[in-house]
Amino acid sequence: MQNADLRTLLSQVSQIFPATGLIVVGVDSQFASDLAGFLGVDSHFFIDPAEPVRSNKVQLSSRQPVEGVVALADRSGSEILYRANGSAFSGLARPETLQKYWQNLKTVERVASNVITLDEYCQTRFAPVEIDKVNWLVLNIISSGVVLSGAPALLRTIDAVNLRALVDPNAPSELQGCTLEYVQAMLEPMGFKLVHQASDRHPAFVSAVFVKDWKALSTAHLNAAKLTEERLQSLQVKFDDQGEKVSALSKQRDELESITDALQSKLAQFETAAIATRNSIKTLSQENKKLTKKVIDQTTKLARNETKTKAAERAEKSALAERAGVLTSIEARISQASAARTQIQETVAKIETALDDLNSEIRDARYLQFAGLTKRKQNLIDQLIIKADSAYHRTSYKRAAEYYQAVLQQDKSNAWSMQGLAESLARMDYDNDPNWFSQDRADLIEKTGKWDVTVRLYRAALKLDPNISLVFNERFLQEESQFADSIVENPVFVAGCGHSGTSLMIKIISSHPNFFAIPKESAAFLVDDAKFRYRMHQWDQECSALKATRWVEKTPPHIFQIQRFLALRPKAQFIIMIRDGRDVVCSLRKRAGYENIEDRLDRWTYDNLSAMPFWDHPQVRVVRYEALVAAPEETIKGLCAFLNEPMSDSMLEYHKTETKWYSARKTKPRAIKNHADHLALRNWQINQPIFDGRDKWKTDMSTAEKSAFKRSAAQQLLERLGYVEGHNW
Repeated sequence: MQNADLRTLLSQVSQIFPATGLIVVGVDSQFASDLAGFLGVDSHFFIDPAEPVRSNKVQLSSRQPVEGVVALADRSGSEILYRANGSAFSGLARPETLQKYWQNLKTVERVASNVITLDEYCQTRFAPVEIDKVNWLVLNIISSGVVLSGAPALLRTIDAVNLRALVDPNAPSELQGCTLEYVQAMLEPMGFKLVHQASDRHPAFVSAVFVKDWKALSTAHLNAAKLTEERLQSLQVKFDDQGEKVSALSKQRDELESITDALQSKLAQFETAAIATRNSIKTLSQENKKLTKKVIDQTTKLARNETKTKAAERAEKSALAERAGVLTSIEARISQASAARTQIQETVAKIETALDDLNSEIRDARYLQFAGLTKRKQNLIDQLIIKADSAYHRTSYKRAAEYYQAVLQQDKSNAWSMQGLAESLARMDYDNDPNWFSQDRADLIEKTGKWDVTVRLYRAALKLDPNISLVFNERFLQEESQFADSIVENPVFVAGCGHSGTSLMIKIISSHPNFFAIPKESAAFLVDDAKFRYRMHQWDQECSALKATRWVEKTPPHIFQIQRFLALRPKAQFIIMIRDGRDVVCSLRKRAGYENIEDRLDRWTYDNLSAMPFWDHPQVRVVRYEALVAAPEETIKGLCAFLNEPMSDSMLEYHKTETKWYSARKTKPRAIKNHADHLALRNWQINQPIFDGRDKWKTDMSTAEKSAFKRSAAQQLLERLGYVEGHNW
């Protein structure tokens, strides 16, 4: 509020529409506090129009909002939020559209965000009794028109609006909602009238004041003028009755008041630059009151006793002379302060110009240096990726892995090379073992670490680009010819994030008389296509020998390989198990390598995200663990319909047939101390009836784990899957 005319007008408007409650939308909370103090408002609210939460977030897709990012707009939904250089604030307008006014602006970050209207923000953040008090609205932002478009309900209770608006007739089309013309056309039908506009910090913007029922403002000014005139006339009559001496004294007082008004006007113009002068004005005002009181006292004494008139005259003249001396001293101080201020402004302007020139030279030099280094680095990366892709295409997976690793040493955020390294490592044969597909191979792979390293690389690639797996495989996947005597054309694969019910699901399906279950997790994602096709041929033969018509296999990380397996067996079907991420995170705590909460959150989040593009595929069925527990018979009937198999009662009594897929031990281990204990626990679980494992997190999850979950991308996925709404859990 540096404009004196604007400050005076707001003071007058507040007399007609006393501020009972104030909302300030802007980026400076101190400005809101100062304005509330000036208007004498106890109840005021400050709203930042863009609140980026700087935390460990992941963008799930190009249009999916990131948790915590909230921006005010003319509607609610999902939008792209832009962050400009040199600023901690964000907005919906691209910084390039503002380059006409701020030439150095450019986009440094684009993130998906939630946008809401001002009406919705007030309804969710403030109590109704607080909003009912609000009758003043101040928008200290350039997008005032856009925000006001989303606040029709709030404007019905507002009496006065102070905002910033664009007055450039050649403004870009994307900024039309920020213009004064747009705001005026929107507010006038609601009963608001533009009563003042003043220059802003930027010449293309103004500070405008709109009031409701503006005629009342004009009427108040006229009434105040009439009241002043009536008081002056009354005083004039009173002084006329006192005679020539009192008339002369009244004339001197009027002249003195005129001088005082002129000085107060000058002091107001230098209020922000001369604090010492402001203190002098306060002192003068106090002296003025004292002198005025003396004049009134002397006038009364003259009316009562004419004999004391001469003495009163001498005292009054002495006081006036003393006051004139004080005013002369103040005027001299004002002149000195004005001259010093002008000199300082000129010096600052010269220094800023010199700094701008120096910074420009430095930026030019750094850009030329950076451009040369960046170009050479990118050429090296491009050459390495070409070599890596060529080696991968030739099935030279070890050489491909070396090239992809070299790219990541140059650029850690290269999603293509991260995915390529994962695929190369998965297919790399370290020892050329001819019995790679032996039944115990999966356990050996998991113990050596290849399993864990590969799936973590898959998740890292998904963090960098949610679509990288699809793009990579579309380039390299080829139609693989099946064995001529292939018996099972439509096998079933069970996959999903671990601890989501995949073992329970394969045990239920294996109880159907038409199915033969692969007794252990095959880890087929860790071998090349030729070896996997050979092993599937072996499973076909075993299935036929057991008089079954189909086989079913379960390995949780195969959730990353749906696209590949459908290419190898085009008629195959997938069953994807999902479960409340909070229960999964608590259950994974018992597994070696997942003691860290971030690792557990990443596993649940990115394992599920990798399969979501296939949820609508006709050969894919998504089954919720919670639905299987709550209504097993209904869920299994739906599953059989998807598999095009008749319902079998044996599927509901799966636990009555004992199996030893994972371990020969029959009892439940007392504690999970090693991998063997984990396999024994898994084998014990698949031989038990369905037990309710829902909502275990309510007693198992610590406060720290809850906070970490809500800050991560897992919270967004939990909401997307419909398990919660918001963070209130």
